[in-house]
Amino acid sequence: PTTSPKSKLRPKIPFVFRTRSAHVFSMPTVAEIKAAARKLPVKHRTDLLEHFAQDPAIQKEQLSRLRAAVEEGERDFAEGRYIEINSKAELREFFDDIKRRGRTRLKRSA
Repeated sequence: PTTSPKSKLRPKIPFVFRTRSAHVFSMPTVAEIKAAARKLPVKHRTDLLEHFAQDPAIQKEQLSRLRAAVEEGERDFAEGRYIEINSKAELREFFDDIKRRGRTRLKRSA
């Protein structure tokens, strides 16, 4: 049997895919996915956000979280855990306090 000589010219393959067995493959973590998404151009991140926003399972989860937050607010109100703001000065003081606490939290995490 005659065999043809092997060609010395090999096509250039831009990507090399290593085969993995099923037990070696691992899904990326949520943190890895978020980090990769942050590297995308804004247009692509927006497209991704819109895609996920249309996912029925995600919509159901968001609705569930919203309902839980409303129930928590209703409990807080019923148990007297709320404040009344009666003037622009009180409103400004309220927001200044929120900003102050947020900045403190940011400094601690930096």
